[in-house]
Amino acid sequence: MSLQSQSRWGIHQQADRGKSRPGPAGEKGARGKKGDPGAAGSPGVKGHKGEPGSAGAKGDRGEPGMPCTEGSNCNTVSDTVAGASFVAFSATLRVRILNAPENTVVTFDIVHTNVGNAYNRTTGKFAPQVSGYYMLTYTGMTTSVVGSAYWSRLKKNGEEIVSLYDRSNGDHISSCNSAILQLQPGDEVWVELDGRSSMWSDPGGYVSFSGFLIHPD
Repeated sequence: MSLQSQSRWGIHQQADRGKSRPGPAGEKGARGKKGDPGAAGSPGVKGHKGEPGSAGAKGDRGEPGMPCTEGSNCNTVSDTVAGASFVAFSATLRVRILNAPENTVVTFDIVHTNVGNAYNRTTGKFAPQVSGYYMLTYTGMTTSVVGSAYWSRLKKNGEEIVSLYDRSNGDHISSCNSAILQLQPGDEVWVELDGRSSMWSDPGGYVSFSGFLIHPD
């Protein structure tokens, strides 16, 4: 080894001996104090809707109500509806009509049912005293004379609602029609024939008019 190399080696050894080394690890320090709360974060994404919970237990029975006193309205809602719904009629024509005059009101003279007395067998008109929605149906039948025909209309206060038309081919032809109408006291419903209309009927009741209250107002 040359003198120059020995000199450099000696310098490096002196530098290594003078350099400090890390000491052993110290003991764990004491826990620091709790820091201040941070700022509120942004709202998270809305989660999925949960499943419906189970039904709760049946509640206790309530206390009895106060008795109805004289002079007050003691009818319950169900009693009122039940009373109002008791409106119905059914009537049939006993005789045939031949070559009727214009605007003939059919008087169905055999009354089978008239709950509420809303049908008048003398005038042939239905005039209920209970407001509500009514189902009304009527029928007609031709004579057996070829070419004989009738044109009938269900009318409310003079307004045509539905109609029937039939022409005989040599045999009796029967038809029916119906409508649901909202009626109130003062309204009248009837069946009317056009002029020269002919209808067949007898006590068997081939021609009929009926109705009943579906639901009160």
